[in-house]
Amino acid sequence: MTHPATSLGAAPATSQLARTLDTLDAFSDVVEGRVASAEPPAWCEARGWTEYLRHLTTAELQRAELDVTGWMLHAEGVPDSLRSFAAQAESTTRLEHLSTSLVRPALPERFVKERKLLQIEALVATLRELAEPCVRLLDVGSGKGHLSRIASARWVLAALGVDRNQDLLECATDLAAGGRAEYCAIDVLHEALPVHAADLVLGLHACGEVTDIALTAAVEARARVAFVSCCLQKVRSPTRVALSSFGRERGFSLSREVLGLSNLMGRAEGIEVAQSVSIEAHEARLGLRMLLAVRGIATLPGEEMRGVNRRRARKGFITLARESFDSRGLSPPTDLELVRAAAKAHEEHGWMRRWSLPRTLLPRVIECAVAFDRASFLEENGHIVRVAVAFPAEVSPRNVLVVGVPGAAIASR
Repeated sequence: MTHPATSLGAAPATSQLARTLDTLDAFSDVVEGRVASAEPPAWCEARGWTEYLRHLTTAELQRAELDVTGWMLHAEGVPDSLRSFAAQAESTTRLEHLSTSLVRPALPERFVKERKLLQIEALVATLRELAEPCVRLLDVGSGKGHLSRIASARWVLAALGVDRNQDLLECATDLAAGGRAEYCAIDVLHEALPVHAADLVLGLHACGEVTDIALTAAVEARARVAFVSCCLQKVRSPTRVALSSFGRERGFSLSREVLGLSNLMGRAEGIEVAQSVSIEAHEARLGLRMLLAVRGIATLPGEEMRGVNRRRARKGFITLARESFDSRGLSPPTDLELVRAAAKAHEEHGWMRRWSLPRTLLPRVIECAVAFDRASFLEENGHIVRVAVAFPAEVSPRNVLVVGVPGAAIASR
């Protein structure tokens, strides 16, 4: 297995970022053009993709959604410009895989879900050498503390986990009793991180802005870093502006809606549920939006879920509609309203899925663009960096790892 600490800086992060931004710029109309109705979006018409997408059968659509890049590259009849888009997206997101096989734990962890444990095992094995010179592991967004608890035991290293959720911290403290890991409440959005030069600042699926803040703190302290991020859209501002000077010079900024595209996965198994369940949930949300419009309440995509947890959409349209109306203080939808909205949503959603296919080439491009921006920021501040895939997608499709070591630390090894 190749260790990040021994082969950092193989390709300048700024050059990787530049290539990815070139792709986003070339298809900026697709990036910004959210599909919100059954009518083909303007960019689809302008690029000549409408007729091809219109004539996809339901079976072809379902196959394409499972592997959009593969479909666009190899299926018959794909317009040349759409095939070129797929090729460019694939080439700019091609990353080295640090491990092509899963590291099965020697002993089961009773309190950790299998997929999470496999992610942790991969990081613990891959980052061991990176952690060797460090005095402490600082786990940002530690949650129940599984990563810091297991890593500190394996690496024989003190660990501090920080999170703003007190209930999770109490659970983490109980699970870590007698070990080297400790936990404390810090809201990194409002409080400074206690980072020292001898720390390895680590995060496994630390959300959006939390990762940016942690990287900034690590740069100021000249500490080592290793982050796999997720939920890029979780930022306080309407847009995420580039961390790196290079990214800002290129005008790299993405709205929350576009950042949220990175959560889409073209595979049968999604991050939390099967793709088929996610598709049905999106259709239910569209139906709810239509149902609210009948009652005179116009909502933008996403606003229909006000007062209802987004996961409730997985329970089906009727359950979602009744819970939403109740939370808004509305009289329950009638059976006729439910039937009409469900039928209309099913028809329109089928068209929206077709028009959205080209946009589903973008999630990995957006994820990699943000990762390369973070790596460029580290690079500009004297870190030697590497961006790679930390573990296989079946463990988690959110698997892009950014590693950084201060240049002086490398030179002294």
